[in-house]
Amino acid sequence: MKTAAASPLIESLRSGIVAPPPSTGVIVLAVLVVAFLAKIMLQSAMGLPRRGALRLLDVAIAPLLIVFVIVVLERFRDLS
Repeated sequence: MKTAAASPLIESLRSGIVAPPPSTGVIVLAVLVVAFLAKIMLQSAMGLPRRGALRLLDVAIAPLLIVFVIVVLERFRDLS
């Protein structure tokens, strides 16, 4: 059986050709914290917050969280 070939981007990341700069994790973490804080502040504000604003923050938080986890895993992989 043939195995599916990985995309060129994934192969270049695995081989170390394309590496995220060190500041990427810090930037993603900062934006992620700001988005979480904004969501908490909207939820605790007087009155009902707009559901659209909370949904927008959820849409922003999910990919940032995924990218942050990937960056952290790559950093730990580089240490080993």
